[in-house]
Amino acid sequence: MQPSRSLTRRFHGNFIDIDAEWADALSDSELKGLQNWQQATPADAINDNPQDTSHVYRVGTSRGSIIFKRYRPRSKWRYFLRPSRAANEWAGLQAFRSAGIPVPPLVGYGENRSLGGLDAAFIITGEIVDARDLASFAAAQWVNLPEPDRKAMFEEVKGKLLEIVRMAHSRNLYHQDLVWRNILIRKQDDQFDLWLIDCPRFKSTRKRNRRAELVDLSGLARVALSLMSTPQRLRTLVEYCEGEREQARNLFRAIDRHHRRSRQPPRLFDPATAEYYPNPDYS
Repeated sequence: MQPSRSLTRRFHGNFIDIDAEWADALSDSELKGLQNWQQATPADAINDNPQDTSHVYRVGTSRGSIIFKRYRPRSKWRYFLRPSRAANEWAGLQAFRSAGIPVPPLVGYGENRSLGGLDAAFIITGEIVDARDLASFAAAQWVNLPEPDRKAMFEEVKGKLLEIVRMAHSRNLYHQDLVWRNILIRKQDDQFDLWLIDCPRFKSTRKRNRRAELVDLSGLARVALSLMSTPQRLRTLVEYCEGEREQARNLFRAIDRHHRRSRQPPRLFDPATAEYYPNPDYS
């Protein structure tokens, strides 16, 4: 599979890059080999609200289900001669995978441009069967467990998630939308596995970027505010900082300041309904 970087330099036309192992499976699917990908509307829609700029579909193939996500900007000139959200997400998933960080199977990417402007772009990943996002998993399973099972599950999942985040940040890779709904979790063979998804804001830097690191950690803290106590959240940061308590306390305060300055401050998460509500602490 060719790096997406080469595609982001295209100026005009329709460009598609598909993993060769998936080509036949896509040809026999609803997508018909992506011949008409800009107008395709597969039957199993995850999100096809016409008001949104991205539409997401689940498509069955002979190799298993795939997730087809199409971006269509409100203005074609917003991404004039610069990478689209799909291109950035594709590059991010490739970078995470190369660093040994779990992401879904990468199937394909493409875009259509007119004189440098972006008409539409897409990204396709393989579906992780029986996985669900971490927020809905916490609401449906974790918060309903009795102790000590709840603590044991929390420690296992937390340890694996911190390992992934530390690994990414040590390689100067930043998700930039690292909220719980963008983390998939699945239990199989008595252990939990995690995957990162949906990273159109991905950032890669030459040196450690403390601002980008703070954005990632603040994203993780949004739901944690509702489900974890202050001591739990602080201990989690101590683990992330590998025992450096002063660094963890500074990060804890920086995350709180970041939330208070955000144009979209954290909301309370109700596990009983999996819904979000205004948080009076950040109103």
